[in-house]
Amino acid sequence: DTCCQAYLSLRSHSRLLITLFSLMLLTGIPELSAEEDIHYLREALQEDQNEAEAKEHFLQQIAECEKLGWIVQANWWIHMVAGIK
Repeated sequence: DTCCQAYLSLRSHSRLLITLFSLMLLTGIPELSAEEDIHYLREALQEDQNEAEAKEHFLQQIAECEKLGWIVQANWWIHMVAGIK
């Protein structure tokens, strides 16, 4: 429930977040260097969906992570290690 509340809170400010991240495209941050990164953020926030649909999408993502278990953990670990330079 707390995760859903946090997600919906972030989502309620999606325009501001996307604008700020768009402004940061030119800063040279490796993880934020292309328009595809902004598209990923829009997709993650389910900007085109209503609140109920976005919440359902978020819950499906959690269920998918639970189903994949260690694969998700390994993926996050690889991203974390790759980000350390």
